[in-house]
Amino acid sequence: MRVLVALFATLALATPTMAGEIVGFQPGKPAAPVLQQTKLRAVIADFLDPGGSGMGNAISLIIWREVLTAIADQAGAGVILAKAPGNRPLVDLLQERYHEAALDAARSQAARMAVWGSVEEHDGRLFVSTYLSIIPDARSAELMLRLEGQPPLGADVAAEIPHSRLNLPLVETKRQSLLQRSVVMRNGAVIRKRPDSRAAEVTRPAVGSALEVSDLVDGWFKVDVPNLGPGYVHHSVVDVPPQLVDVRGATTRLSSAPGGRAGSPVPPGSYRVVNMRYAGGSGLSYEIAVSGARGWVLATAVRPRFSLPVVHLVAGLYRYQLGRYAEARGEFEQYLASPGVDTDNASLAMVYQLLGASQVVGKDALSLRSASAPPIEAFTRAIELTPYDPAAYNLRAVAVLALRGRLGEMLPDLAKATDLDPDNPRARSLITLLNRVTTTGEPSGLRRLVADANDRQVRDEVARLARRADGPSQ
Repeated sequence: MRVLVALFATLALATPTMAGEIVGFQPGKPAAPVLQQTKLRAVIADFLDPGGSGMGNAISLIIWREVLTAIADQAGAGVILAKAPGNRPLVDLLQERYHEAALDAARSQAARMAVWGSVEEHDGRLFVSTYLSIIPDARSAELMLRLEGQPPLGADVAAEIPHSRLNLPLVETKRQSLLQRSVVMRNGAVIRKRPDSRAAEVTRPAVGSALEVSDLVDGWFKVDVPNLGPGYVHHSVVDVPPQLVDVRGATTRLSSAPGGRAGSPVPPGSYRVVNMRYAGGSGLSYEIAVSGARGWVLATAVRPRFSLPVVHLVAGLYRYQLGRYAEARGEFEQYLASPGVDTDNASLAMVYQLLGASQVVGKDALSLRSASAPPIEAFTRAIELTPYDPAAYNLRAVAVLALRGRLGEMLPDLAKATDLDPDNPRARSLITLLNRVTTTGEPSGLRRLVADANDRQVRDEVARLARRADGPSQ
């Protein structure tokens, strides 16, 4: 019997289009829908900037452009930037309705995710607060970890990943650190003397050439042009690579051209990205600086590191819902490797749950059982972070059943879930189902999955939990 672990979102995604768009951001006036050809959308709202640092617009634009880069290979994905009209300060426009307005903007675009936040500047340092909301109105059910089988299990064996709003870590950085990067020229890129489309031209750089950024003003990157000095190029005519890439193994090798023949190995570490390019047959490559030299590495051989942790989380959720589970796992791991992400236990627990699900989802659970260390550690870490959340125990119980096929190992988690919430519907449903399996052998598909359904001690414990689940709540 082949048992698959499946992650269910609410829509099937199959449109081969990825795009970005900017819409107006006004309370009570939803913007006309855009990117309707895409099936999965997120809205990045202009960040509040109560102190007038000038970085609110810049941070939201950077997040938007980096998310576009992160999911450039994802068919059916779109990213929308919601901006205040005429660069009017959002603090004046929205006042205390900012969160509601950000969600309204997302709902008006039928988006599943909304990213919003604020930035403040003190003594030359920036403090960036970021939030991610999963829009309830845009989904018909929770994200779920569910078991499937061939032949079918004959029952719904699933657990929800329940959180819908994440408070991401406060990021402390400097303006220069956030903006320091390269941008890559597209067709039509023009360098101008001032951040104004009517300003005089400095030069028209070659397509695919990269320039170093020193600032971002009203959507214009300030760049340093060799032999000509500073100038400004609009964000719409450049690509925005990640600031860094991480090399973790010993198999990554440099080449002299994108997609070219592999040469010398790259030692593990983090490297600055100076260019990026797509090459037919090999996909995306990054040009990196290694010990004073430059060379190209395949994007599939490295992990990008974006400027703010939220980019990795959003990119992971895109890939997760689009069925790219191994890549989603990489993004969640990059998020967890970001400094200071341990400041909100509930949000961190959800990321560990997503990581755990991406490790097992869509795979043959029976083959996973042969692994020396089945990947339930992420679910355990989530429980450690949120020990009073019944959903965390339900998730681990379902994962344990998928990976080990033993009721006796999942029963303690279901018992804990019902201890915390006697009316928890998912735990009660799972206990009732397991009682059927141990007493009647039905459904037969699920019965074939488990190895200890006839163990007397297991049957007695299941029966005890079932009696408690059927009884009145305490």
